[in-house]
Amino acid sequence: MNQFLIAVLLITSMLAKAQQIVDFKMKNEANAKERTYMLDLMREEIYRIEPIEIKFVVDHFNVSNNYAWFEGTAQLKDGKPIDFGDDFPGDCCRVLSLFQKNNGIWTIAEFMPFCTDVCHWGIANRFPKAPKGIFPLHEVYFAE
Repeated sequence: MNQFLIAVLLITSMLAKAQQIVDFKMKNEANAKERTYMLDLMREEIYRIEPIEIKFVVDHFNVSNNYAWFEGTAQLKDGKPIDFGDDFPGDCCRVLSLFQKNNGIWTIAEFMPFCTDVCHWGIANRFPKAPKGIFPLHEVYFAE
């Protein structure tokens, strides 16, 4: 009977952990290292598009298990808006990103900087292993 109870408690605790959503919107001691690393990954990708130093205004950043979803706005390091000029083909300055942890290291699974449309349409379906709770509750994330 004790072994059964221990097994039930172990399974319950594993399921509870599997469903846990951690909010990375605000930097704190617990998330500082991972959060900074993930934001730096996006900064590097943007720098490849346009060699500028940026920072992010974070609107949404949820993490669960080996996935994380980020939504925010890129701006210059001094807080001023980015101006790419009229010829820039994107929509400045919204940035979206899905991260995936592989072998303990965060990588960008899908990156959407300055997209011009609903580029995240159906992303939860494209990544079915990503916990649904990391995404905002809007239909575009789950659309097919």
